[in-house]
Amino acid sequence: MSTENAVINIPEQFNFGYHSRFTSDYQPLLKDPSITVITLDFSRAVYLDSSAIGMINMLYRKASAENKKLVIRGAKGTAKDLIVLSNLQKLIPLE
Repeated sequence: MSTENAVINIPEQFNFGYHSRFTSDYQPLLKDPSITVITLDFSRAVYLDSSAIGMINMLYRKASAENKKLVIRGAKGTAKDLIVLSNLQKLIPLE
């Protein structure tokens, strides 16, 4: 069985305004049996708010239910600080 990695590119401002787009980005990945790893690429993100933390947490739960791994890549600065402050790195590996 091959491992397929899908990437969701997170925008500079990850907040509730991105909710619809984020949901439409990840829903097909959850349904695709060939996708085993979903990477959230934070290389462009400079800010996220509490709703973004909630969206990531929700995706983590949904991905886990589908036996998919979630990874956060490229988080830096304030975005990384907020991820660590919210303890998401305890659930989702940071790369």
